[in-house]
Amino acid sequence: MNEVSHYIDRLVYSLKNFLLLFCLKANVKKSPVKMAAHVSAKTSVNAHLVLLAPAVHSSKDWEPKTTRHQAILDSGDSQGSGMYWIQPPGETAPAQTYCDMSYAGGAWMLASYGYVHKFGVNANNKAIPNMNNPFGYNWHPNRRSSSNGLINLPHGAVKLANDARYMIMAAGNNPPTGGINQYSFVYRISLLKNPYKISFANHNRYNGGQAGRMHVTSFAVEALKGESGRYTRYALGEALGVTWSDSYPTGYGFNDKNVPNSAFSKGPFFPSVHSGSGRRPCGVCTPTKFEPDVPGGSPHYNHHGWYAANGWDKTGQTSIWFK
Repeated sequence: MNEVSHYIDRLVYSLKNFLLLFCLKANVKKSPVKMAAHVSAKTSVNAHLVLLAPAVHSSKDWEPKTTRHQAILDSGDSQGSGMYWIQPPGETAPAQTYCDMSYAGGAWMLASYGYVHKFGVNANNKAIPNMNNPFGYNWHPNRRSSSNGLINLPHGAVKLANDARYMIMAAGNNPPTGGINQYSFVYRISLLKNPYKISFANHNRYNGGQAGRMHVTSFAVEALKGESGRYTRYALGEALGVTWSDSYPTGYGFNDKNVPNSAFSKGPFFPSVHSGSGRRPCGVCTPTKFEPDVPGGSPHYNHHGWYAANGWDKTGQTSIWFK
């Protein structure tokens, strides 16, 4: 065995109740296998840990064809929802996250979370960290109540998102752990028609949200819980986020404005730490640096809480999942 496999083999025996399947890195492509979680791959997997066979999708936004990952779920080999080790293609090391193996087809991997305590600036507000933060931020997927965190993969959530076909935004309530159904509002977003490579670079009004920097594109959003209906919404394709005309607020999610920055009142939208970065902070904000590209961020700020598809002023935990 090579050193990576040996390290993982030792790790397996140090963790209770986990079944980890692994394969050795070879000079030729191997048939993909499951390693206690699964990822639908857009590109061929070239990593030490191969997670799952590529998914095959139809041309429609909401009709993925039956694939091997569904067969794994149906056979019961997924071990159910819980903590899993994942390593998306292109990553150099694995990370642990909570995987929901049952909601909306299963295979959802938690990427980040935040918390809205009250509107405005409050020390108990915990905006979602920038999702390109190297090796994550404050990552405790089984202790996420009233907190914020980002998966501790080497590239944050960048490789995970680029390998994904779908995104879920789930919010409301304040669960410490558990799956998507713990939340009171759930939205599923198709990433199939996003033509841009996701970088999660700073996308606020003074950075990627300037005209001519990142690109506005449309997304199909489906409300699964808390609201109903399907919506066409817009976001900066490289960031999966939007920003106000003065950057307060900036965050991840979508709005109904087909412009790089604007006032808005419809989402789904979750505040992130990007508000105010690159300009003078708000009067009562504590500017905070977030690596690699968010100087002077505002982790305790939100404008009107998190936004539902048809309204704002929402409080509670926010979370972002991919598959």
